Amino acid sequence: MGVTKAADRFVYKSGCSQQCRRQLLISTRSIMVHLSISLVVALVLCQQVVGQEQKITFVNKILPVLKEKLVYNETEFKLLEQKNKPKIDFFPNGTRPQSAGAGMVRILPTGQIVGGFRAARGQFPWQVYIVMDKSSSCGGSLISPQWILTAAHCVLGFSDFEITLGSAKRNIVEAGRINVVTKHKFIHHGYNDQNLQNDIALLRLNSPINITGLKSPFINTIRLPKVSDGSRTFVNTNGVVSGWGKTSDAGTVTVQLNYVTIPVISNVNCSAVYGAEYIKPTMMCVSGANNKGICSGDSGGPLVVKESDGQWSQIGIVSFSAYSCHNYPQGFTRVTSFMGWISNHTGIQFRK
Repeated sequence: MGVTKAADRFVYKSGCSQQCRRQLLISTRSIMVHLSISLVVALVLCQQVVGQEQKITFVNKILPVLKEKLVYNETEFKLLEQKNKPKIDFFPNGTRPQSAGAGMVRILPTGQIVGGFRAARGQFPWQVYIVMDKSSSCGGSLISPQWILTAAHCVLGFSDFEITLGSAKRNIVEAGRINVVTKHKFIHHGYNDQNLQNDIALLRLNSPINITGLKSPFINTIRLPKVSDGSRTFVNTNGVVSGWGKTSDAGTVTVQLNYVTIPVISNVNCSAVYGAEYIKPTMMCVSGANNKGICSGDSGGPLVVKESDGQWSQIGIVSFSAYSCHNYPQGFTRVTSFMGWISNHTGIQFRK
């Protein structure tokens, strides 16, 4: 109903004289027009706030509308499997090897994420908490004393990054915790914010952290995968993802670091939900079944696997999930697909 028509109806029903009606009509129309303008402004501001809220919490990055799960015949399956064979972008040429202790946990665990457990302090000493422009937050991982690995969608559009290391609780200043600030971000040149291709970024600290000098069991680097892992899919491998994200669709981001163990699934099975045009070899997926997995606020965090020597290596970066944090495949940036890019920026030498 138009504003003037609504005013006319109100005045008509008022029961006052013709002259009174005329004067009342002018006043009422003026009031209602002003009210309608205020309402429009309020709605616009509301939409802006909602947009901010989505940006701040990194509400699940939505690819296209989820499809009914596709069923591939044997020929289609083999073709997709062939197309999704992972490979290294280019051979890493770094000259600085990671420390022998990278990926080592010095504290035995006694998250949600969703369907997980609370992490003991020092259980994931490479996990960092990133606050962007004092408004938004993401996770990340320490891969060298001077470099943080995270997702491109976490740092795009921001300029100031406050990074917390050695902490399990965001709301408590724990002894041995370190806070550093940097402006140095490096987003992959091929990043596409529409389909989350190449969702990877680096933050460079102003100066290296003397990890060995700290003698802290709460801070350590995560080991990166081997060059020989470049063609490995990691399907059916149990990965562990950690973060301060929501513990359910209806929940809020937590103050406590949490973790969950989830199996890696094939990209073909993942594309049966999201579509083969969106799931690429540079991505990897986990099942998300049994109400376990990532949720809003976990973006940029590490997916790690335990190797035969007992140390941990990072194979994925939290990138996207579906409408719900439950029971849908969830997407990660495949770290092995960006060894050359990482090495080129950081100088890190990858294990053979």
